[in-house]
Amino acid sequence: MDLREYLLFPFRDPDWVRKLLLGCVVTLLPIVNILTLGYFLACLETGLRGRQMLPEWDSWAEMFSDGLQVLIISLVYLGLPLVLAVLLLPLPGIGSLLAAIIFLILGTMLPIAIGAFSISRDLRDAFRISEIFFYTNRIINDYISAYLTTALAICLGIVIYLLAPLLSILGALIIFYAGAVFFNLVGLLLKGQMSG
Repeated sequence: MDLREYLLFPFRDPDWVRKLLLGCVVTLLPIVNILTLGYFLACLETGLRGRQMLPEWDSWAEMFSDGLQVLIISLVYLGLPLVLAVLLLPLPGIGSLLAAIIFLILGTMLPIAIGAFSISRDLRDAFRISEIFFYTNRIINDYISAYLTTALAICLGIVIYLLAPLLSILGALIIFYAGAVFFNLVGLLLKGQMSG
């Protein structure tokens, strides 16, 4: 995929300013920011339909419900490595290495798990680990660089948000923009893989 096309598609939307600013504000608000996760799911579903565009901010109750389910999936995928890290850290050297590897693998699989959930709307499908690993492996060449770049961008956004309160809107913008673009790409990459 053309990197420039990938990064600039949101700005082709005639309503991109409102959608991105609304995303920033929602991302800044505790509890309400569960809507951001629901919006990212809508971005993924837009990609699954083969479209590169920003979804509308509508059906807020449904988006909040979707966000809660994405949050549950995320907590399992990212919480499990944290629990394992606590158990493995007492092992000198190897414990922290194993925990980091598990965290990286499950973190990489997380967006694909969210994609599996979005297709069936069954939470159990997000935890069919062998299938999620299979689909992750199928798209890994196109996926991994976007995943790592997005992870770095979101970390940068979080650092700005936490350490520079006056720039928190910039941090939220980076987080929201990176997430919306990335999840649309995940949907595009999974199109024809899972649904086919």
